[in-house]
Amino acid sequence: MRRIPDGAADSLQAFVKAAVKPGSLVHTDGWHGYDRLKATGYRHRVTLLRGQQELASKCLPRVHRLVSLLKR
Repeated sequence: MRRIPDGAADSLQAFVKAAVKPGSLVHTDGWHGYDRLKATGYRHRVTLLRGQQELASKCLPRVHRLVSLLKR
């Protein structure tokens, strides 16, 4: 995990390239900045939750705890 300057495709691609092994499955939301992942050698799964909090917690269990620990 690291801070990136913005959510632009170039920033996201640079982070993914540095942090994730090529060929790995990258699971993201529908943000357009991730559109190039497949073209750069990653498997890409998009999940759109659209405000359904109970589905978010099933998809990413304990995600709220993780974020609160990171904020510490």
